Amino acid sequence: MISRGTLRRWLVLSAAWVTCVGLMGYVAVFLEVPRRFEYVYQVRSDVESWQEGRSPERAPIYDVMRSPSQEELTPDFVPAGHAEERAVSEWNKHVDEGPLLEFYFFDGTELQLSSLLSEKDRDYLVAAFWNQRWSRWSVWATLATPWIVAAVLPPLLFFGVWLVRRFRSG
Repeated sequence: MISRGTLRRWLVLSAAWVTCVGLMGYVAVFLEVPRRFEYVYQVRSDVESWQEGRSPERAPIYDVMRSPSQEELTPDFVPAGHAEERAVSEWNKHVDEGPLLEFYFFDGTELQLSSLLSEKDRDYLVAAFWNQRWSRWSVWATLATPWIVAAVLPPLLFFGVWLVRRFRSG
């Protein structure tokens, strides 16, 4: 027969296990999840020099890109410096020449916008970024799921073994 002392040991060891795995998982997930984002500029379709591969680097920003607030665009945001999503071009260098404005949010994320954007566009993008916050939580959930399973599954298995042995023995 398995004693109640075994149950107490299981409780203590399970609590220690869940705490250790939870802390390791929190650190791993926190370091993996992007916290700083930037807006993906949408280029106007009538910009011929852009389409022909010539650099529009000295053109004013609204001669090359679409205004998100005026056209009510659905903006896309990518992690800052994300090389796969952001094409390296003279246009990006031109936009980045102006100082970047940083907007901090309650959930710990940060949005970087070019100072070349109008105030109306900045307000529109900040509101859109905040409204899209729940879609960014899926990244957290995807990264956290293996850690949650690793924290909970072993204690549950041991508890199941303990129950089976307890009922078999009497």
